[in-house]
Amino acid sequence: MKKILAGLTIAGILAFTFPQQLKSANLTSVADTLTTSRLSYYNKLAVLHATGVTSIQVATSGMPSKSTANLFTGDTVMIGIGTSATSYTVDDIIDTDEFTITSGLEANDAAADDLVIATRSAKHTVTFTPATKINGGGFRILIPSGANGVNDGIPNHDGFDFNAIGAAQLTAPTGGGVDSWTAATATASGGTGCAAGYHCFETQYKGVNSNSGTFTFVIGNAGANDLINPAKANATEGLSDGYTVIVEHLDSPANLFRVVDSTNIKIAVVESVRVTATVEPTITFTISSVGVGTTACGLPADVASTATTVPFGTMALNIFKNLAQKLTLSTNAAGGGVVTATENDHLGKDGATAPLIPDATGDTPFTMTASVTDRRR
Repeated sequence: MKKILAGLTIAGILAFTFPQQLKSANLTSVADTLTTSRLSYYNKLAVLHATGVTSIQVATSGMPSKSTANLFTGDTVMIGIGTSATSYTVDDIIDTDEFTITSGLEANDAAADDLVIATRSAKHTVTFTPATKINGGGFRILIPSGANGVNDGIPNHDGFDFNAIGAAQLTAPTGGGVDSWTAATATASGGTGCAAGYHCFETQYKGVNSNSGTFTFVIGNAGANDLINPAKANATEGLSDGYTVIVEHLDSPANLFRVVDSTNIKIAVVESVRVTATVEPTITFTISSVGVGTTACGLPADVASTATTVPFGTMALNIFKNLAQKLTLSTNAAGGGVVTATENDHLGKDGATAPLIPDATGDTPFTMTASVTDRRR
């Protein structure tokens, strides 16, 4: 031990005794805003289904998604396994374990345990303010990938699927006082220079950056190749799943891109809320009076009616009288309603069954109706 100490200089001993302070800091105002925080859906068929059925029953245990929660009318779902899976459109949600599709289930997609998947992708807008000025540095965004398939286009249980996102879907920061920026790059978890567990999104710049103001790094373009949101990890529906995103400020290539500043932030993904309401059908039908002179069926009324009577009064020979009642129908039915008028007898003297006044039919070739009048001999 004495020989080892003898070989060390006083400065060396002090370096071990008093380590040098690291010049690192946290970035500030760091945030990752997703265009949608909605979880992806990952379940399976609960039982064998008949070919052609439109009613789909899903599992309530043993899968990331355990009910129809987070499924909505109009969603696109893939049902089946691998390349034989087929895309279907959700027609309606029946209850917690059953929904319907707009077209019949195909034979290759009907087996028990066939997967039922609906992917939800999001654009990530990452904003931050650097704490340190660096000459020729860069920024790297690390988004958790999980371990259950990191780039297969299927929602992961514990992270975001890479989904073949590339440079075309990235928008690196601009400005910032630097001379120029390089094109942003995207590397899937475990790829070259990207450790397993996180997808890496990186850009570099020339010159010295500003350490004030907000930088924005956009990952995705709200398109088909955006990162796929995870499926449900938390067993409790309505309780969000949290994921850690890391934003790093990197040193220059001469310093091996060492991390100078780094900040961890949390983002949360959760089921969307399905809002439902039942509208009871309503109908209101009213019979009301029509006063003297009021036009009905193209003719003015000669005598006022009431809601319950049509009092023709004393009739004179060869003299017509026009009376009417107003019928009002109100309903919230999409197709409206229909009013049907019937009579239970002909007009009779003092309500008697005889003698009777027969219904008018009009002169040939005319036909008298509720809306067409004609003279009767």
